[in-house]
Amino acid sequence: MSRKNLGDYATVLSRVRQALSSNVSLHQPFENERDFAKFKKTVDDGRRLLPSRYHQTYVDVLDEAIRQAEKTARRSGAAGRARVLAQLESVFNTLAQPVVQLADSVASDRLKAFQALTSNLYRRFMDDPKVRSEARKTLRWPELDPLAFFAMGQSDPFTLPASLELPVALIAKPSSHSSFVPLWMVDAHEVGGHVIHSAVNGFETEVETNVREAIKNGFQTGAIKTSVATVKMRTGSFLAVGRGRSVPIEAFMTQLFEKWLPELLADAAGVLNMGPMYANGGMLVLSAHNPEHRSANIADFESGKGADSHPADIIRALFAIEVVERLALSEAREYGQALRERAAIACGGTLHDNVVFRSSAGTIFTEVKLSDLSAILPIVADAVCNKPLKSLGDRTLSKFMTWGNKDEATTQKIAKLLPTGHDFEDVLEARHVVSAAVLAVEQASTTANFSAVCQRIHGNSLLILKSLYEEQCLLCAVPDYGETRRNDIRLADLARLVKGLRAR
Repeated sequence: MSRKNLGDYATVLSRVRQALSSNVSLHQPFENERDFAKFKKTVDDGRRLLPSRYHQTYVDVLDEAIRQAEKTARRSGAAGRARVLAQLESVFNTLAQPVVQLADSVASDRLKAFQALTSNLYRRFMDDPKVRSEARKTLRWPELDPLAFFAMGQSDPFTLPASLELPVALIAKPSSHSSFVPLWMVDAHEVGGHVIHSAVNGFETEVETNVREAIKNGFQTGAIKTSVATVKMRTGSFLAVGRGRSVPIEAFMTQLFEKWLPELLADAAGVLNMGPMYANGGMLVLSAHNPEHRSANIADFESGKGADSHPADIIRALFAIEVVERLALSEAREYGQALRERAAIACGGTLHDNVVFRSSAGTIFTEVKLSDLSAILPIVADAVCNKPLKSLGDRTLSKFMTWGNKDEATTQKIAKLLPTGHDFEDVLEARHVVSAAVLAVEQASTTANFSAVCQRIHGNSLLILKSLYEEQCLLCAVPDYGETRRNDIRLADLARLVKGLRAR
């Protein structure tokens, strides 16, 4: 198998599905607690395990929640005490998990490996002086890396952004992901995309303007060619009135890609962080989640609201491939061709003809040819990757955050070593390890002992990531930042944060 060719799709997809459905239990120390002892111990563990820079902004928040709960409990009867303990349990079961899992002898190695990746992706942006300066306009402490943890259940990865209530971002992935490092490539989307993009003042607005102008210019100059001039929409659709209406395709595409842009922008960051294997891994994960185990052509669409922010799976795949083909990589085009072939396989053998815009109740609002949507993707990819941005110091996203030949060579070397576990002494980053894990699984997919090799790839990836965590001294204490946090945290506000997170 050449370096640009991928392995056996069905075999790799089966392994991804197996990992996503695995049941990995996590310690839940606060379940049905009747006093405050375990909550207080977690705060003490936080002061012991986390650097001092997290004490004011994170550990003190948890400590203040306990103080308020104790004060309320003293004034309440048995029923009131039970209610406040239940509220505190809800808060700690989510917000305190980074500490709980660091303190747990079984979970700590996995969490340290995860934290190494999270910090690597975060630092890719925040170590830049221009970005850090812009981020201070929206974040009080952009110097603080997000804290990572594994969440119970089969939920999607999620992010709790830094806020007034909790000035540290929390990054969570399902506990099943802890069993298979190749699944961690989604963090290039979550951390390298959503967390960073929302932190850099004006970044998303600036990219949105560029995309809107690029689509308009593409239609005006004829660079965008579509098979139809209008899109027939069902009654109740966005842009549609009365009993239904034909919407000009330029207006349709402009509003559609404005809705889709945050997710596509995060996918672009995924490719720029992890290279071609992000595009490949993304197809695998999305197909594994689909009931038919294929790359879906369904785009969520609700009456009066329009399109959901998440594009159809096949659109995300094709857009990621467009970004791959724009990498500063000597074999970017060859990778693009291999990934396009994989995209067709993921659809069932050939690409879908249409993308169906459908509500959760099954109502179809319109269907659009995939070829017409695909005509927009190069225009959007160019606007996202190659347009200079003031928020990045007049640099393009692809120049600011790159995946080049050196990154690819490092990943190839690691991929060869992961099945055997030999030491790798070259300079590397956590993102290289995760990309290499995806590639190594592809390369192993045609071997007879595939399952055993996958376990070695996972185990050796964890060892490298954990060593990066320890070598980079992510737990080293540094001086506290100058600002002292006021004790203005309310337990009710924290509970509301957690409740809103679970309702997504």
